[in-house]
Parts: sequence; structure tokens; C-alpha cells
Amino acid sequence: MSCYVAMVMMLPAEQKRVSEKLQEQSRKEKAKFRSEVEKKVSQFVKDQSQKSLKFDPMDKLQRSIVHDVGEIAGLISHSFGTEEVDKYTILYKKEYPPSEQELRQLKYGEGAVAVATDDKVTGSSNVVTSGKDVTPTRDYREKYKHLIGSSSGQEAAKITQPNKSFGYVPSANKRDTRSIEETLNDLRTKKAKLQPPDSV
Repeated sequence: MSCYVAMVMMLPAEQKRVSEKLQEQSRKEKAKFRSEVEKKVSQFVKDQSQKSLKFDPMDKLQRSIVHDVGEIAGLISHSFGTEEVDKYTILYKKEYPPSEQELRQLKYGEGAVAVATDDKVTGSSNVVTSGKDVTPTRDYREKYKHLIGSSSGQEAAKITQPNKSFGYVPSANKRDTRSIEETLNDLRTKKAKLQPPDSV
């Protein structure tokens, strides 16, 4: 019978007692693990020949304890691997921080090759590719020739003089070619036609 099924079948007072016992046991295990990690870290800090300390794969709670102890000791900590499979933690002394190349190799595997020759990954993505230049197989102008044509913008590109009359609309382009006085007179006559004559 599992521990959970056994707790369901117990009385509430017994459940509380068993729950407290399990919590106390869990606290003791965490304290024991923390003391072991603190012991390893203190030996690592004292040993001048070691630059990094690698821990075996462990669960998230144990890694958080390792990160916490490392931070208190003034060390740099990084975790690598797949969660719930093989995720492990490495502590580094601040005097010997890991290089970007080393971090990439640990994160992506031993065969990772940087894109740039100066060990910088270009772009915003975290994907590391080989150092080969990527060239498109087709020209976008050929693909969209039916939309943009073959000579689109070439005539406009030849004209480099600014339009000095920008914003000016010639009178030939206006719909209403009357003067202001003519327009006002026409409006007055229309109003007069709409209003009935005053009877005296």
C-alpha cells in the first residue's frame, strides 16, 4: 500500500502526526544534504589548484541548495543538462570564470561551433550554427516579379531633384475655379431662393 493510500485511511489526528513526521524527515534530509554541499564547497574554496567543482545530476531542490551555498561562498554557479534527466551544476571560482565558448560547449554539447571567429554568437537566437555562409537559393526579385515588375522604381530613382512646389496645387487641378467673391455671391443667391419672402 502506498503512503498516500495509507494516509487517506487514517484518522485526521494520525494523518497530522504522520505528515509532521514526513516533513521532519524531509527537513533532516535537506539539512544533511546542505551540510555535505557546504563541506565540499569549503574544501573547493581552500584548494588553490581547482578552478571548478562539478556536482552529479540532481533534482531542482538540490540544485537550488547548491546555487545558494555557492552564492554565499562567493562562487559562480551554472546548471547544464536536461531537467529531470541529467541536469547538473558546476561551481566556478570568481578568479577563474568560464569563457563564453566553454559555456556554449557545456550548454549545446562538445561539437558546438561558434558562428563568428571571435567567439560571439551573432543575432538574438541561442542557436549555434556552423561557420558557413548562408546564401539564398532564389532571388526575391524573381519570386515577386509578377508583383513588383522588373523596372519598378528605376525611373523614379533617376530623378534626384527635389520638388520645389511641394504642397502647391495648381488651379487647373482644382474642381472649383471660381473666385471667393463669385462663390460668396452664389451662396447668397441660393439662400435667398430658399427663404420665403417676408409678408408685410
